[in-house]
Amino acid sequence: DGRRSELHFHRFDGTGTWTAQLQRENGDPVRSWEALVDGKSKWRNVVRITQEDLPDDSRREHPRILVSIRVGKDGDEVAYLTVPITMHRPIPPEGDITQIQVTRKRVGTHFRLSMAFTVRLPAKNTSERPGMVALDLGWRSMPDGSLRVATWIGMAPSGPLALPEWLAPWVRINADGTSGE
Repeated sequence: DGRRSELHFHRFDGTGTWTAQLQRENGDPVRSWEALVDGKSKWRNVVRITQEDLPDDSRREHPRILVSIRVGKDGDEVAYLTVPITMHRPIPPEGDITQIQVTRKRVGTHFRLSMAFTVRLPAKNTSERPGMVALDLGWRSMPDGSLRVATWIGMAPSGPLALPEWLAPWVRINADGTSGE
């Protein structure tokens, strides 16, 4: 029997996170970096990216760019939050940008802005590595009174699995040679 919880209200101190989700329907193009930079994409009213050198960029290792994100309307005018950011690493060309977050936090007596891009990457095909085996540890009593410890399935591009003689009495290999128990 715990105590009742109480809400503790804190005055707004200027810190927080603003998030823009870039929604996409089936058939829409990928939300790539290039699509957002060219300004002609479906998401041009949500986010605008200007990839040009900003003043005092000559000494910087990473280029700074301007990102403008729509945050609402002020009367008839659309309101944008424009943030100069430093790209520490490029977004992969095949990446699909699903979300952008701008966070403002207090560091000492100053505020610091940071921006995070959530990017969905296509799945890598890892099945081309030779010698992969999946092992399912599942203890089971079999009808003949034996005990099955595991089942396995493997990818044998070079042919069926060949076991050493000392292991053969304990492992059953199916006819295809790539699975067993």
